[in-house]
Amino acid sequence: MKTIKLFNTTFLFVILLLASCSRQADLLQADKHIFPAPTFMELNAENPSAPIQSKMRGATILVFPNEDEVEEYSYISKESEIGGASDFELVTNQLSYKDKIPSLIKKDLSGGKKIETMAFIIFATGSVRDDLYVKMHENDKKMDLLDKKLEPILKKYVCYNPVAGRRRSYTCSYKEVESTTGPVIAKSCRSLKKLTFTDFNSEQKTTFKEDLKVCNKIKADKEQIKKQNNLYSEIRDKAKGLVVDILDTLGKITNLSHFSPVIGLSDGDDESKRSILKLSEKRDSIDQLKLFVDFGLSGANSGTQEYSLQNGKIANLVFFKNENNVYKLEFSIVTENFTIDADMAMSDHRDFDVRFAGSTEVHYNDGTLRKGLIKFELNHL
Repeated sequence: MKTIKLFNTTFLFVILLLASCSRQADLLQADKHIFPAPTFMELNAENPSAPIQSKMRGATILVFPNEDEVEEYSYISKESEIGGASDFELVTNQLSYKDKIPSLIKKDLSGGKKIETMAFIIFATGSVRDDLYVKMHENDKKMDLLDKKLEPILKKYVCYNPVAGRRRSYTCSYKEVESTTGPVIAKSCRSLKKLTFTDFNSEQKTTFKEDLKVCNKIKADKEQIKKQNNLYSEIRDKAKGLVVDILDTLGKITNLSHFSPVIGLSDGDDESKRSILKLSEKRDSIDQLKLFVDFGLSGANSGTQEYSLQNGKIANLVFFKNENNVYKLEFSIVTENFTIDADMAMSDHRDFDVRFAGSTEVHYNDGTLRKGLIKFELNHL
């Protein structure tokens, strides 16, 4: 094996754990950058009775270079092509420590410093994605509450004996009457507004107008939340794009693939290609582990390939609870050019559902060893 200088991945492992754990803790200083300290107790499964969807919401596999491989590497974030804030600014503006996040990696930095800076930017973008995921999750809850408020209003006004007018408007009876046509029930505030009840008394007319106001207020609130979630989703995508850009730029120097796309629930249209981690009913074993990954290989193994226990490209899998009451998952991914040994910890969090996160050692056929990070995310049903 050739002599190389490995970057200390304890730092990187802590970063990845931060993506799985609460950030409500004291701060620790790491080379002039501020990092929230991980809360390891939250790695315990908090909700063992909740069923888990086996198809992964998402997954991440990163490989970091060794210090002697980045001598020629430098990076500067892209400027906005149409003016205004760049993607880097849109992402980092979400963080209270945005001024501490470097937008470039200088060529004259040491190898270790370059990798540390790269890791810090990746941590920051991951933090943004997590924070916005929580906000989107909270917004989804608000949407559910608004729908529950809206439903009885719409069901309250059943249009009997409807007489159709222009633009799907109806004149009808509020009281139930026999009719050759079925009743009309409004499905939205817009359609509710198009109902005219001929048998309303003055009090009912007033109530109807007030309910229409409430309905329109709920509609406006829902539209605002939807708009907000669309923005959050866009920024999350840009955060992921920054990481891919950094690692793609790195790959042009090292001639390696440092970011390996893993197909999750929302990736692509082929339902048969979904990465799966299936826990047993008692959560004491792994029934299935299947990953669809593009490792940037060539020839017959180029593009997205299946790596699973069934085809032997995932091996040596063990799932156990260690002395700290933390569920651990260890396994190897075997490719034609390298083997990835993964060491992951499981968490079950109220905001992020189920995650497996940890570090990797990547053993290449030429004897080179590199370090990396790996994370799986699954939803509660």
